Amino acid sequence: MKKTIALLLTLLMMTMLCQAAYGQGAEAPAAEWYGNADGTPITLQIWGGIQPEYGYIEAIANFNEEFADKGIQAEYVRYVNDTDGNLQVDTYLMGGNQIDVLVGYGAANLLNRAENNLIMNMTEYLKEAGFDAVKELGSASMSQYWVNGDQIYGLPSIYSNNRWLMVNVDMFEEAGIEIPYDGWTYDEFFAAVEKLTHGEGLDKVYGANWSIKQDINGALGIVSSVLGQNSYYKNLDGTETNFDDPVWIEGMKLVNDTMEKGYAFSLADELSENLTVANTYVEGKCAITVTGISYYFSKIHLKKQNCRRRAETLFRLHANTHWFGITFSSTPEHARGI
Repeated sequence: MKKTIALLLTLLMMTMLCQAAYGQGAEAPAAEWYGNADGTPITLQIWGGIQPEYGYIEAIANFNEEFADKGIQAEYVRYVNDTDGNLQVDTYLMGGNQIDVLVGYGAANLLNRAENNLIMNMTEYLKEAGFDAVKELGSASMSQYWVNGDQIYGLPSIYSNNRWLMVNVDMFEEAGIEIPYDGWTYDEFFAAVEKLTHGEGLDKVYGANWSIKQDINGALGIVSSVLGQNSYYKNLDGTETNFDDPVWIEGMKLVNDTMEKGYAFSLADELSENLTVANTYVEGKCAITVTGISYYFSKIHLKKQNCRRRAETLFRLHANTHWFGITFSSTPEHARGI
């Protein structure tokens, strides 16, 4: 189903942009050709916040090969998903000649861009294509993507398996604990972090760091991701929260108990000492770190410190979904050029 939705979104992306292009008055060529009327291909400028080496280079290459004879090519441009990076994106969107397709992160930026007419209103195009966003993606998923109640300026896209625990292999071996590639129960996790904790004062090494201050969504996702689409709501309509589910109750109890017993950094310590993945896990002050960004963040630092072994073993606790939005420029470059 996820692959089908991704394919539909890709085809929809091409159709929408090509319709916009030929809406400028040019006569469309024969069927199966979506490029310019003079026989040259159009090139979609796709901007995203993920480094291209994490799959985008291969994806773009495959796309270009598949659609080379249909007049469509694509180029990926990476931007930094922070305040300055999003300001750069907005500037280029206002200029109208750099971005065709935008992968954005979070509803706030999407709403701001929609209100300022920087991205395309996709509502009618979706209807014409027969794509029912609620049916395909669910009401809860779409809840952050409605503009003015019933208008769609962006669609959530999904990728899976992004919740990981990151472990210090040396510490596991010293404690005689096997790497749980097939997962752990809550009781097994608790027993492991207890065994991994040792020392006192400044020399204390904790079993785990929940990294709540740095990335609360990472800690919450480790607990809730086993519920899949019902991680926060009982149904796809998003009318009732799911926080009374035993997974949430027992999961939050696990987080609290490991902190209270001293097997994980307390939230008070995280806040008062400004604890991060870099100054805990990377510095060898805990055996396990739990955060959605720890893989990328820690691997960079570990490589610099020439102690990559700590970062080499990863195992997934639960599969999960992560949402980001696909939007289209309100004035794509190739549409104005025809």
